[in-house]
Amino acid sequence: GYNEPEPTGKDKTSLMFSVHNRPGALFRAMAAFEMYNVNMTMIESRPTKLVPGEYIFYVDVQGHIKDAPVAKALAALRERSLFVTVLGSYPEAE
Repeated sequence: GYNEPEPTGKDKTSLMFSVHNRPGALFRAMAAFEMYNVNMTMIESRPTKLVPGEYIFYVDVQGHIKDAPVAKALAALRERSLFVTVLGSYPEAE
């Protein structure tokens, strides 16, 4: 299995998620990061192949999945999203 690197204090977490295709859905989802003061450093969108008009969002945030603010933000994001998949946490590049 995959062993998640331990937090270093200067980490990044990558994830993907999707929301319903309705007004304000993405805004509400992204507010989860602001609520817990988690800085987003990258966002990209790709259309899903299953549902026209729906997108998968790929996001990088500062912090490790084991950091309380990141864990709380992801819990809030899960409540506002169709799905959330954490791709991993790892040390930021120098």
